[in-house]
Amino acid sequence: MVTREYMGESALRAYRSWGTLTAWAMLRALGIRAAYPAGSLWAVVPAERYGGLAECMANRESPLDGRRP
Repeated sequence: MVTREYMGESALRAYRSWGTLTAWAMLRALGIRAAYPAGSLWAVVPAERYGGLAECMANRESPLDGRRP
C-alpha cells in the first residue's frame, strides 16, 4: 500500500519538475497547497511534461481481475 506521504512527495517532485496539472490535482487532493501551474485552462503544453503518464494509465493488468502471470 502506498502511503499518503509517498504520494505527496511524488506529486510535489513532479509539480516542481514539470508543473503539470496532474501533479497539482494530486497535491490539492492531498490538501497540499500549490499555485495553479497553467496560465490558461486550455493552454497547450508539450507532451514531455506528461512523460510516463500513458504508461501509468495503461492498466495492462489488475490484481483484481483474476489473471495470473
